Amino acid sequence: SELPWKEKMTVFDALQAAEKHPRGIKIDYSGSGETIFIKAIDDASNEGEGGSNWRYRINDQPARYSAGVAELKVGDAVVWRFAK
Repeated sequence: SELPWKEKMTVFDALQAAEKHPRGIKIDYSGSGETIFIKAIDDASNEGEGGSNWRYRINDQPARYSAGVAELKVGDAVVWRFAK
């Protein structure tokens, strides 16, 4: 549930660190930087408009930027939710 933080770490960096963790996850994505798009986490794939899709929150605040550019501070909590 906790990952090591590093300076300039983005939400996507944290997601990649979670993927490398011994109890890791699988991610599927496209793009880079501000165009990163998370297509799937483990076996749950985005369903597109009107369906369930992956969205993240930092410290219970909705995402304002792409996961590829949203930087984290020490102690930030990132939660990914698969919902409409």
